[in-house]
Amino acid sequence: MALASWSRAVAVAALTLMPAAASAQSRTWDQCFTSSTNPDTRISACTSIIMDRSTSTRDRALAHAHRGAAYRDNGDLDRAAKEYDTAIDLLPNDPAGYLMRGHAERARHEYAQALADYEHAIRLDRNYTSAYVGRGNIRYDQGEYDTAIVDYTEAIRVDPKNFLAYYCRGNAYKVQERWDKAIADYSAAIRINPRYAVAYQGRGDAKKATGDDSGSKADYARARELNPNLGDE
Repeated sequence: MALASWSRAVAVAALTLMPAAASAQSRTWDQCFTSSTNPDTRISACTSIIMDRSTSTRDRALAHAHRGAAYRDNGDLDRAAKEYDTAIDLLPNDPAGYLMRGHAERARHEYAQALADYEHAIRLDRNYTSAYVGRGNIRYDQGEYDTAIVDYTEAIRVDPKNFLAYYCRGNAYKVQERWDKAIADYSAAIRINPRYAVAYQGRGDAKKATGDDSGSKADYARARELNPNLGDE
């Protein structure tokens, strides 16, 4: 099964195959692979791996995917998409490449293409939780909240520890003004990841809507504590 990691509020996925050459190029691989590394440093490190003639096909695909993630973090979505295209060409049966390209397409508001990539990832791996969340996000963006909830619920069924799926489903419930369900999902996300600032903000919004002013203020305060850019609306 492919695994995925998400960058910032929105998940950024990574191909699951660990580099075969990691022992010989540990520093370069660490710089390419680690999402917290400066994007320009990641691009340089991934490029070194790609240009190395000894790099295997699967490792080259991995490096292209991570170089794409670095371009995406730099705001260069077009170059990111080209990197994901190359990763998919090299490893067409790995669902993570489709997931990552879907993220870039969603960021460019290319919803039909993103939806197709998320669905392809799901066909390759029926238990790929990040792809269900990604497809749910497209449906959320298009106002199809009930259908989005179905996707988030499937992600939670496959992985009950997926705090992002709870958070996203909470957002859908919030838009529908189903406050109790929204609060329950934000609370579940917080139990799994107590430092997930946006979940506190979402729960604060829902509590405020129900008249729980003290509860909403406490959640907004915690959100600001974790992320000074967040707080009450």
